[in-house]
Amino acid sequence: MLRNEKYAGTYIWGDVRVEGGMPAIITKGDFAMAQAAKPKKRRASEVWGEFPLSGKAICGGCGMNLVGTSGHGRHGVKYEYYKCAKGCGLKPVRADWLEPAIVQALRELLSNREEALRVASIIAEHAKDDDAEKKIERAKRRKAEAERGMDRLMDAIANGLELERAKGKIDELQTQAEVAEAEIRVQENAAVFNAEDFADFLQFGATLDDAALLKAFVWQVMVGDEDVTVTLNYDVGDSEPARIGLKRVRADLPLPLGNSSTPESPADSGVRADSSWWAVRGSNPGPWD
Repeated sequence: MLRNEKYAGTYIWGDVRVEGGMPAIITKGDFAMAQAAKPKKRRASEVWGEFPLSGKAICGGCGMNLVGTSGHGRHGVKYEYYKCAKGCGLKPVRADWLEPAIVQALRELLSNREEALRVASIIAEHAKDDDAEKKIERAKRRKAEAERGMDRLMDAIANGLELERAKGKIDELQTQAEVAEAEIRVQENAAVFNAEDFADFLQFGATLDDAALLKAFVWQVMVGDEDVTVTLNYDVGDSEPARIGLKRVRADLPLPLGNSSTPESPADSGVRADSSWWAVRGSNPGPWD
């Protein structure tokens, strides 16, 4: 951070440098020391992975976010896992089990054309947008009012009103009518739901890499000691989101030192003893059922 010359009072714009051109917040000496200090490089073996479910995974016990944590076990094995930020007692979940398990379930769901069409058909039944219809009605009223205003002005012109005096108002009303007509077309097009197109979108998701797939389709991951509920980014009816249910599979493997709970075994990655997706108000078994 202290390597920016602006902190020492040097104004820089392109190739122009002006010493003292702006207020300094550190001394020249401190800046020189910061320049001389070499940044420490992390060993390649200590470069940890990212946690794509950060901000999406929450604790099923207390509702707090799960945070990604890394460390080494007793035998020098590197672990990456999610644990409750509050430390409420939820058993940490191995990242290399949770992430692949969700990805596997998503790919099974999205790659099946029949299943994708079934999901799209359910959504199509509930795709009617009442809000869009209200917007269309309001736009139609605005258009009608603008057209009536233009008709009144044209009548006034016919009765002797000078055209130049009315031209500005006519242009304004015509613009209002055109804007309203454009909004009507937009809302009418938005109200049309094509099940085949949405099924294509779902199946395209199966071709994404793991991180992009999780980002595109996962809204929330509720992790409990026994179960994981994945809420997806689309509804399947009555504004109820699609969900995937997973069973946690655990083995007695050590966590990094200082942690007593036991995460999932790498050997169990992707194993789902209870795999299903459903809407809260109805049962929607997946293609594996």
